[in-house]
Amino acid sequence: MSRAKNNTILLEFKIDQEEGVLDVEVDYNFSDSMPEEQQDFYENVVNGIMSKSRTELDCFAKEGYYLREINELRDMLDAMAEDDDDDDRTPAKVAVVDLDQNKKVREITAGPETEGIEFSEDGSKILVTNEADNTITIHDFNSGDIVKTIDATPYGLRPRGIKISPNGQFYVATLEHSNNFIVLDKNFNYVKTVDTQHDVEEGDLHTGNSPYGVSFNHSGDKLYVAASGGYKKRSTLEVYDGKTFERIDRVRTEGRRCWHFTFTPDTKDILLACGRSDEVLVIDAESLIIKKRIPVPGIPWGIVTYPKSIGSLDQSN
Repeated sequence: MSRAKNNTILLEFKIDQEEGVLDVEVDYNFSDSMPEEQQDFYENVVNGIMSKSRTELDCFAKEGYYLREINELRDMLDAMAEDDDDDDRTPAKVAVVDLDQNKKVREITAGPETEGIEFSEDGSKILVTNEADNTITIHDFNSGDIVKTIDATPYGLRPRGIKISPNGQFYVATLEHSNNFIVLDKNFNYVKTVDTQHDVEEGDLHTGNSPYGVSFNHSGDKLYVAASGGYKKRSTLEVYDGKTFERIDRVRTEGRRCWHFTFTPDTKDILLACGRSDEVLVIDAESLIIKKRIPVPGIPWGIVTYPKSIGSLDQSN
């Protein structure tokens, strides 16, 4: 059996189309930095799959599915790969591209495993979320120099999305692994922490966990947060008051890993990309009713519009 790469589970099946599954070998290879309880969780999931009866395994093999439950591990394995990336402390580069020349003109050195970027209201600063070292760095845009580093550890884990309010008074950064977001003032000072997690009834998979994409609407009176839900959960679009940051509504999408979204240029709809369910949702911005589900194979996760509109990855101006 070949050796599994760091933070992977390698499964090899000896399968005969007539006889079914003959044997299954599992090789776990976790990094030293992975907590034991996380390793135990992954092993328990695989053991649950391995506990299927021989008859069921034989049926899966003969039908050509080759143990189709393995597909349920996709989100888990992706999370493990991201954890492995977090062991890399190599600073990331933010490329500055001249759109008139259609080429990269320089780079800004950020922290390791950069995820989100945003500009200050006057364009003189760029804010970068760095998930691997759990920081938000503020850089002078022209020089690239770091003018301030915010350690997110006192507030949560894994900074992801970041967005400025339309009036320039606030910045909001999501912290994926602690199920919350933080609010900064215009001078990059901490203001408050807001939880995205919900207490839900048994069987309700829309927990509000794992927030990522974040954006205000055009007027700034509402804030929207895409919460992917986490492993085997369902995603939500959470809606908050744009000034008090109190939760006011939510959309239960039934989608999986919905990370980023944008308003349409006419502001009437919200387009939400859901990677693990391979679709883009069209949501009425006023009623929050899902109007349409557009199949998009290939794990869509980012989305912007042309003409430009405000969203988790873009601004309207």
